[in-house]
Amino acid sequence: MAKLADESESFKGRTIFGLLRGAPDLVPHIRNVQSMYQATEDESKHIQYSSRVPLTKCSYVAEADELVPRDGKDERYDEVVEEIDSLEESLNADLKKFEKTLG
Repeated sequence: MAKLADESESFKGRTIFGLLRGAPDLVPHIRNVQSMYQATEDESKHIQYSSRVPLTKCSYVAEADELVPRDGKDERYDEVVEEIDSLEESLNADLKKFEKTLG
């Protein structure tokens, strides 16, 4: 926004300059939202993070247009992932029992 405001100084009117200079700084909010999600493989080639966070427990690879939350950044998401993992373990155990029964 500051760069746009600097560019608008050359305009005849001062209205746009005033509006742009009065705009709040969104960078901290943007960084907060960015910290909640990890880059997908396609995006990570273009985005440099100051610290790398390991991939989540999710077993799928996200498409470029998907948001993949980071572990520990969204409590509700972490609860859902934990529940899904628990259900998958239970279903896999049942599947093994049925396989042994059926031979």
